[in-house]
Amino acid sequence: AVVLGVTLFTGVMVVLHSALQASRSAGYEPDGVGSTFALASGLAGFTIVVALLGVVNTLILSVRERAGELSLLRAVGMTTGEVRRSVTIEGAIVGALGVGGGLVLGLVGAWLLVGRLQDEALVATPPWLFLAAMSAAVLAIVVASTRAVASRAAAAARPAIASR
Repeated sequence: AVVLGVTLFTGVMVVLHSALQASRSAGYEPDGVGSTFALASGLAGFTIVVALLGVVNTLILSVRERAGELSLLRAVGMTTGEVRRSVTIEGAIVGALGVGGGLVLGLVGAWLLVGRLQDEALVATPPWLFLAAMSAAVLAIVVASTRAVASRAAAAARPAIASR
């Protein structure tokens, strides 16, 4: 879900930024470019919100399915903090792979699209700083939401010690 959301967002931002740069280099600022850019940013950003909800939902289901495994790990000596940390790291890895994959696919898709337009004035120019900020924000949100799920998982994972 994160890959798809970041891919769409990245592709839209690169194409819009490239068109804006081509317009400015031609010497004019088209009417409504700022509002179109803001609208497209908002719509593409909404896909990332949906993707983040999907990641959290998937992680919650994964933790519930592994409740017995987490309890067994607690029984053999894993601390609550270690359970929390392992689930958080898992979510961070999923988030990083999703953001990285989405950036690559979005950039490649935008470059292919801009190249197919056959307009020599239009060159794919990614807004690198904007994309870096978006990537950092998405990754931070994934890690923060994963941390909340991890805390619940750690609290629910009680050592499974059999009493005789």
